Amino acid sequence: MVEDDNTVTEEPLGGWLHVENEVIQLQGVPPVRSTVAIGLEVALLSVDAQPGNQLLDWFALHRNATLSWRQDDTFALIRILQFGNARSWRFLDTVGIISRVLPEVAATMAARSADSTELDPTHALRYPTVEEICKVATQTSLKNDELILAAFAKDIIDAGANGVAAIRGLDLDLETVAAIEHLIEGSAMLRSLVHSDPFILSSRLTSQVANFLGSPVVAEQCRQLVHARNALTDAQHSALIQLIGGVQEVLAHPDLVDSNSNSPYENKISSAQALTSDAAVRSRLEHAPASYVLAHTPQQLLEHAQLVEPSPRNGQWRVAVQPGLKADEWHINIASRDRSGLLARLSGALSSLELNVINADIATWPDGAVLDIFTVRSMHQPNTKHVTDAVSDAMKRRKLVVGSAPYGLSATTDNSAHPWHSIIRVEGPDRKGLLRDITGVLAKSGVAIHHAKIVTENDLARNEFEVSDRHGRKLAAAALERIQHQLR
Repeated sequence: MVEDDNTVTEEPLGGWLHVENEVIQLQGVPPVRSTVAIGLEVALLSVDAQPGNQLLDWFALHRNATLSWRQDDTFALIRILQFGNARSWRFLDTVGIISRVLPEVAATMAARSADSTELDPTHALRYPTVEEICKVATQTSLKNDELILAAFAKDIIDAGANGVAAIRGLDLDLETVAAIEHLIEGSAMLRSLVHSDPFILSSRLTSQVANFLGSPVVAEQCRQLVHARNALTDAQHSALIQLIGGVQEVLAHPDLVDSNSNSPYENKISSAQALTSDAAVRSRLEHAPASYVLAHTPQQLLEHAQLVEPSPRNGQWRVAVQPGLKADEWHINIASRDRSGLLARLSGALSSLELNVINADIATWPDGAVLDIFTVRSMHQPNTKHVTDAVSDAMKRRKLVVGSAPYGLSATTDNSAHPWHSIIRVEGPDRKGLLRDITGVLAKSGVAIHHAKIVTENDLARNEFEVSDRHGRKLAAAALERIQHQLR
């Protein structure tokens, strides 16, 4: 480490720097600890001026000094992101400040410089998402600072470097870091969703995204981050508008705005609990999983809790059949105990009754109670006794019965398109027992299924599953790759 010597002077009243004839001059001899702060100040002044020789000599003298980042440096960085240009970044790189205190930015610049397809000489020194965000975030505020830093992280991530690590190295308080990371995750989720083909907007999806984003301000900031790069097709742009419009409608609902609840999830729980005085049912509602709660009305949540409570014993299940939204659609709710391959067994039971499953939602409670909610298509109302008997037969089999590989299915995975779960999309020729076979493969892989959506067009099935590991976490990349291979 380079130490200060006895040539260090007190800081002049006008500061260490002054600009004369478009040349940035150094006044006095600053201490080494001021290297980062002075470097950032020079970078901003470099937009319209040239560093003087004495100043450059001072930086060269301390080129091997160990530097540290302070919170005030972050505010200076934000000003460079707002008002600096390629000259600012070139200076910081030349004097070695970036490599010593912003290694992720150094990695970003190196990756861009190595891109032989980019002919713009300033490409490595620009942050396009930041530039677009700064056009609309003209006022300085904490929220805009968070948005600008989230855009900065996004540009670093796009270059293949660790944008989150870059933010964590800026000496910000934990709350601000968490808010910025939330914007990064939220915008990545929106981007992944609007790139889905086909894009299907549902109340379930809208509610879950709204609950994750949490506020109208965050939803709008995430929209700006997605829109900033102008890389969306017309269809994707339309999808983004639809999605954010739905999210803002949920977040602006009077029941949420005028209540003490902090989220759509809490509001749904409170509304459902208000419909009953049964303490056991209220407790069942209180401990219901968020992804399930957000997909149903308070009245439906109450009816489900009443079916599940008291928790079914091993070998016990309860079945309820109710009309769906369309004349040929029906809801079949099955309460039981959790066990391996449960969804595969139940979907196989419904398939044996020639009931076409088009949607499945699964809620699991900490005490092992499970509610499977199937939407099936049938010209006639399913007979509750027949369904119960078919479920009984499927449950009594010791071994899970599924078709044999190869399955001839194509699977894609996405860890960004949902707040809490991994998404697995499976396509292939439609046939009887297809849902049973897919869910059986997932069960044998140790995957927990939270929701399944089934769409069939021209004998081609497109199934989408929300899944997690047994601990409720998103699946690791290796696990997703294994599942893709097993479904082929």
